[in-house]
Amino acid sequence: SALLWSVLLLSRSPHAQAEIQREVDAVLDVNTDPVTWLTALPYTRAVLEESMRMFPPVATLQREALVAATVNGVTLRPGVSIRMSPFVVHRNSTNFENPSTFIPERFLPENRKSIARCQYMPFGAGARSCLGGHFAMMEGVIALAVLTKTFAFEPVNDDAPEPIQRFSARPIGGVPIRAIPRSPTPQ
Repeated sequence: SALLWSVLLLSRSPHAQAEIQREVDAVLDVNTDPVTWLTALPYTRAVLEESMRMFPPVATLQREALVAATVNGVTLRPGVSIRMSPFVVHRNSTNFENPSTFIPERFLPENRKSIARCQYMPFGAGARSCLGGHFAMMEGVIALAVLTKTFAFEPVNDDAPEPIQRFSARPIGGVPIRAIPRSPTPQ
């Protein structure tokens, strides 16, 4: 899901696509060890994280109140189920400026520290966050690097992608992009 949205968003952002291609070309041409790519590809990681901010892989999070608490004037009793949507949290303008705009730079290392805990939670949060989140990020960065090294992406039409939430968000009508093989970088 994250890769699908990443390539769809890249197809609609020439600046981001040029930047990720520059980065993966520079790193993958000299560094063949994928284990090191996570730290060597900060923009690629930022694209993946921004894609997951806009289209989180988890539809809703559900927790149970363990103790009585008052949140924004609402008193929660122990045992009450609480549901929240990362999609809504990530699209809230109090959490992110221009929340409907694809801006990978907000996740670059120098900007990442300004994102508060629970402001961004593609893998959940707290004690029940996804155990595989770190592995998924490593796998996602490697896969996105290989995809953007191999292909350039173009939108098929100008229609804004609309998500439909199943287990994870998928674009209604599929992925309207064209993958064009990139020429190998001259040696």
